[in-house]
Amino acid sequence: MNNRFSKKTIASLVAGTFLIVGVALPFAVQAAASEKQDRPAMCQRKVDPEKAAARISQHFGISKEAVLKYQTQGYTFRDLNKAAFLAKASGKSFESVVVLKTTDKTWKTVVQELGVTKEQMKSTHRELVADRINAKTGMDKAEITGLMEQGYKGRDIAMAGLLSKQTSRPASDIIQLKKINNRWLDVAETIGVDKDAFKAELKEMHMGMHPRMKHQ
Repeated sequence: MNNRFSKKTIASLVAGTFLIVGVALPFAVQAAASEKQDRPAMCQRKVDPEKAAARISQHFGISKEAVLKYQTQGYTFRDLNKAAFLAKASGKSFESVVVLKTTDKTWKTVVQELGVTKEQMKSTHRELVADRINAKTGMDKAEITGLMEQGYKGRDIAMAGLLSKQTSRPASDIIQLKKINNRWLDVAETIGVDKDAFKAELKEMHMGMHPRMKHQ
């Protein structure tokens, strides 16, 4: 199996961990989607350090104080987010991974030094997404992982899980109702869930409505 991967692969896996419902963590877009490693700080979207550190702490089980420590030393939340992801994937400490990233070293090089394979990164991504969806919808993590292995996207699994929570139908059945030519709001209506109630549930759970949901 080919374990080679590009910088784009690293970014997409890290970002995809959070973007499971379209707008899960706004800071993650700024933190992981771009591969412009040397973007001046003034060009980056400003984030609340306390909130950004708390999110990394919550989702990766890392001390918020440790995240803030490195942020005050000049590390961007983009880099701290990636370091947290790779620490989980490699089984190493967050601190030992952060310090590997220097101004003259790319994250691709860091990944190679850590010996993290593409499959380990994918597995870590699936685990984190499953944790996130489980927390949001109560879906069984094994079911979530199974659907991801079938090729379903995290956001769609989350939507199916939410509708399953509101009905007696299993998420694996509901997700099959989502086609390329309908929207999740249409699926909700098909199985007897009021569209407005569905929207309200999304808002309450802070899952939001991805702009593309209006057309999908």
